[in-house]
Amino acid sequence: MGMNLFVIQAQAPDNRAPDIYRGILPFRIAPFMLLVAMFALPQLALWLPTLLDGSG
Repeated sequence: MGMNLFVIQAQAPDNRAPDIYRGILPFRIAPFMLLVAMFALPQLALWLPTLLDGSG
């Protein structure tokens, strides 16, 4: 994601870096919420491997 920020900055030099970082904030929040959900409910992460293993 960092390289993409530099490309955006090069393509739109009139946009300031803090504005670009603020623009990607929703895309950074989503993976964080996914990690929180997997730590809180590990069965979400283990459901498919358990199903494919045949032990579930």
